[in-house]
Amino acid sequence: MSKVAIKGNASGTGTFTLEAPNSNTDRTLTLPDEAGTIATTNGITIADEFMLTGDVEGNADPITTWKRVDTILAAQIGTGMTVSSGQFTFPETGIYLVTGQTVMDENGGGADNSVSFDLMGTEDNFATADIRLGNGNATLSGSNNRGQVFVSALVKITDTANHKIQFRIISQLGTNKIFGEEGQTKATFIRLGDAS
Repeated sequence: MSKVAIKGNASGTGTFTLEAPNSNTDRTLTLPDEAGTIATTNGITIADEFMLTGDVEGNADPITTWKRVDTILAAQIGTGMTVSSGQFTFPETGIYLVTGQTVMDENGGGADNSVSFDLMGTEDNFATADIRLGNGNATLSGSNNRGQVFVSALVKITDTANHKIQFRIISQLGTNKIFGEEGQTKATFIRLGDAS
């Protein structure tokens, strides 16, 4: 028969108490057959969101003008992301859902053309290589025609110094732009769990 042992810490002076709830039902707590640490948080531990500081015209690889969302009802959980020169750094390892959205405008070009909004990732701090993790493309036709695109990816971050992401905009015409007004171009980061 397996045994359950509770071991104190010789250096500590606090008392830890296991307390039962007010219940008339018998319950069984089954321990997993593995070593580990009991989590002390419930649900998502990191959630963060960024927006542009203004409109961006033409090409931008990467898009660099990000700021943390600071409008009414803005929310953040945990440490949050950091961004420098358009490159987003993750605060800790884990599995993250990364999403981006933008509204683009032909801005008076008057000719059919395409615009791509890409989510790019790297394993070497963008030193030598990157890969497109998500792509949104819109074909703009006619003066002041608009399009909206979304991109997303699940990423596994095991090295916070080298695993990073960035967004880029590739425009067929230099007159195209993406909007930086509230809520029109955003990047959202949600940590879903540990990277196993």
